[in-house]
Amino acid sequence: MISLGTNSSGAFSIAEKVREASLRTSTLEFGFRVSVSCGIATVGEHGTNRTDLLQSADLALYKAKSAGRNRTIQADSLPIVETATSLV
Repeated sequence: MISLGTNSSGAFSIAEKVREASLRTSTLEFGFRVSVSCGIATVGEHGTNRTDLLQSADLALYKAKSAGRNRTIQADSLPIVETATSLV
């Protein structure tokens, strides 16, 4: 999800609301729980272009999944990743 006009803490809050709502809704509607993991990255803090921003969010998402799933992780907690420039 892309959330225009918000900062990292706002994006974290939105992701948490979605995550919590999915747990409640899935239990009520389907009788089992669906977990949601989210990775948060912010333009300027975690990338200045689409590729770097998506890479930061993707790394945060995989960190959330490997930490036990059903959680939101901000890219702030990740080391800065250098990306190679494309030769194309």
